[in-house]
Amino acid sequence: TQRDPQARSSSEADRDPLRPGDLLLADPFMSDPSFERSVVLVLHTDLDGHDGLGLVLNRRLPGELPGSPYRSGGPVGIETWFALEMRHLHSPRVELRFTPLGDDTALEGYRGEQVSESSRHTFRAYFRGYAGWSPGQLQEEIRQKAWILCRCGFDWVSSMDQADMWSALLNSMGGAYTALARYPRHPNLN
Repeated sequence: TQRDPQARSSSEADRDPLRPGDLLLADPFMSDPSFERSVVLVLHTDLDGHDGLGLVLNRRLPGELPGSPYRSGGPVGIETWFALEMRHLHSPRVELRFTPLGDDTALEGYRGEQVSESSRHTFRAYFRGYAGWSPGQLQEEIRQKAWILCRCGFDWVSSMDQADMWSALLNSMGGAYTALARYPRHPNLN
């Protein structure tokens, strides 16, 4: 298996700090049910004394707005809905926008929203809650290898609705990550 040249390992995060747009894949041994086999999009890092913030991409919830299934973004702020928009600009650059929408009532206001011609190159998803870390916490978790850093650009958008996005991304990283992708959820039951 060939390794995706854009994929980066956790050890590489020590030399090249975490940045918005990176993906974090939960280590297969992570026991926290909120993050078991999760894929988290980093929106804000916990560097320089700031809180870290991300969205769990691979946890669907019942319901959807036109063309966009609801998702559980993480265990923090679950009473609030958030919109994630990614707009592909005329270059390889992607613009990320993360917007708090409010409660269930506020989300309903988006139901009738029409897709304009200018937003046809925009990906939009709706999340209940988010993943959050206090200053330094996420960097410590990466150092302890609780997360696998994946810098695969934004190709993951097309795999968000795959049955097992976590495994698909690990497989795309190649090498030892392919073996991790096949690791059983509950090895003691084998």
